[in-house]
Amino acid sequence: MPKCWMNCFVAALLTAACLSAQAGGVFIVSRKGVNAYRTAQNGFLQMAYTIPLQDLNPKALELDGTEADQGNLDKLKKAAPDLVFSVGAHATKEVRKVLPDVWIVYAMVYYPEAEGLKDDPKMVGIESKGSARELRRIAGTFDRIRSVAIIHSTAIQPSIPRICADMESAGLGSTVYPVSDPSELAGVMDSLKGKEEAILLLPDPITGNADALRFILTKCMEWKVLPFSYSDSLVASGALCGTFFSPDVIGNHGAKVADRILKGNPPPSKVSAPEDPSVSCNNGTAKGLDVEFSRKIKPEITYE
Repeated sequence: MPKCWMNCFVAALLTAACLSAQAGGVFIVSRKGVNAYRTAQNGFLQMAYTIPLQDLNPKALELDGTEADQGNLDKLKKAAPDLVFSVGAHATKEVRKVLPDVWIVYAMVYYPEAEGLKDDPKMVGIESKGSARELRRIAGTFDRIRSVAIIHSTAIQPSIPRICADMESAGLGSTVYPVSDPSELAGVMDSLKGKEEAILLLPDPITGNADALRFILTKCMEWKVLPFSYSDSLVASGALCGTFFSPDVIGNHGAKVADRILKGNPPPSKVSAPEDPSVSCNNGTAKGLDVEFSRKIKPEITYE
């Protein structure tokens, strides 16, 4: 074989060996520009280094919705990762398109059923809204609360059965009130007047509408109905109190789940909840409702 061809052959072998050595491992993919997503990434990295996760690529691939995304996803595909930690529904779906068989641990997706992620056999979600057991504990500090009304957007309907089932397992009853459009809220609120003593507000398109949220909270004040939530931001906006998982805790738990999967022991549930839910309370809302918070609640965050 001529010397020049031999050199090319050796170079090709070295390149193949290098790519082989770099193939596999754990990668992070997220949507660019979302602070909570960045916090979840950092939480994942913190725990990944502590475990430690082998062959971790610490530089996250951040999608920004431009044409450059496809090139970056193609590079991810060539890297042939063993597992991807994806943050947000968009990143999760994009990763699955280019890596149909890789394990994905996804986070910051409140409603995986509504996003079409729950039935994927090689996906595990990290619970990113509040804890049903913690909600039951909080509600239990108000003597009369044994059940809550769940007001929710029909856009998240596929996830409602699991939310109700989780609450039932925690010992808290529920009645569901779906809303397809904010214009329906007046009728929905009238239908629960005098029947419900507490409601659960979910982070969804209905509560994401400032006027709709204000209307719900105003009626709660008038009727002395206690508004709980699975979102800290909704407590900041006027809900009485709520339970939530902070993004760093979500990321920490994502790394633990990834470690289990890489060791051949994936969790039995397709949605795995962290063990450290947080609680926030709104003192202004409590005063408006003429209620007092028990010391047993122990909120991490209090809004005035």
